[in-house]
Amino acid sequence: MDGGLTKSGRKLRISCPLGGMENSKMGFNRKFPLRERIKRGILYNCYAFFAGYSMKKRLEKSNDFRALVEITYLPGWMLYLKWKKYLE
Repeated sequence: MDGGLTKSGRKLRISCPLGGMENSKMGFNRKFPLRERIKRGILYNCYAFFAGYSMKKRLEKSNDFRALVEITYLPGWMLYLKWKKYLE
């Protein structure tokens, strides 16, 4: 494999950002530790950037976890920029 397993897996996950968003939303549940919910919020925002979603649409899709999506917006954007650089 060119670039190793991690790089190939990232490219595959980014090719389906809506699936990544849905997978991340499963970790928003309050049964998960706060650290895990924050991590999932960052991933949710990152995938939403790849999907081209506006902030309004993200908040509509995030159900009862609007605050988590808002708080993790900036780290999600930074992760998006980092991952986008790997795809070029």
